[in-house]
Amino acid sequence: WFIHDRLKNDADRLRRSKYITMFMMASPFFFVPNVLKWMNMGHTSLALSMFAVMTIAIVSIMSIKITGSLAISGNMAFAALAWHFIYLPYVTGGIESSALAWNMVVPVLAATLVGMKSALFWTSVMLMEVIVFYKLHTMGYPLPTITLSPDQMLQTRLANILGPLLAMSLTISVADKGVRDTFKSQQKALQGRDRAMTDLEKSK
Repeated sequence: WFIHDRLKNDADRLRRSKYITMFMMASPFFFVPNVLKWMNMGHTSLALSMFAVMTIAIVSIMSIKITGSLAISGNMAFAALAWHFIYLPYVTGGIESSALAWNMVVPVLAATLVGMKSALFWTSVMLMEVIVFYKLHTMGYPLPTITLSPDQMLQTRLANILGPLLAMSLTISVADKGVRDTFKSQQKALQGRDRAMTDLEKSK
């Protein structure tokens, strides 16, 4: 229902539309626990940031239906994610923050759900973020840090390692399935052509 009729005429865009819709519909299962986590830890700005990202991700689903453009809907969601994955390291130490690992997720999602142009753009954005944080660090510019207990620090570091790894594994598996489905479709088309040629020879 969310997919515009224009996207249904192209197999690749239809596949990507389905994936981006499923990803964004499933996003509250990731965002809501994290919103609650930051609220409980007393970091309202991070909780609000993540809630805003979740809201934009859900709105981006509707934009697929309205605009029929994967680029608009996908990049809208990626812009929100990029904002949060820049803001999170900013308030947790900049270049020294383990949250920088999340930066890898945005280009991988962009490549899988929209295309390589989008992936290259978001890769450059994430690289610029790292460069800016590095420059601020070398210039001695102090960035805010969040005080965590040793247990909270361990949990946060673990989440910042396992989270991006799981997200990228899921995204890559989706991309791999898309490639295999495309290959199967090509095989079926070739088999259909061979059958048609055989029937033509028989008719002759």
